[in-house]
Amino acid sequence: MILLIYMQKTRSRMADVLTPIQRHDCMSKIKGRDTKPEIKIRSWLHRNGYRFRIQKSDLPGKPDIVLKKII
Repeated sequence: MILLIYMQKTRSRMADVLTPIQRHDCMSKIKGRDTKPEIKIRSWLHRNGYRFRIQKSDLPGKPDIVLKKII
């Protein structure tokens, strides 16, 4: 109980150093898919005969790469 009250008080004092517009610009530049490491792994998998699906939305967590079957 005391910890919860302390967290609520300290959270309200922590101010964001960026304006909402600056925060939006910063966060919009963060890529969620097709990053360089992901593309390298996908090209290696494809080159070695593995077939896969990307960003499978019907699985929990929406994984980046889903191998349908293992050769």
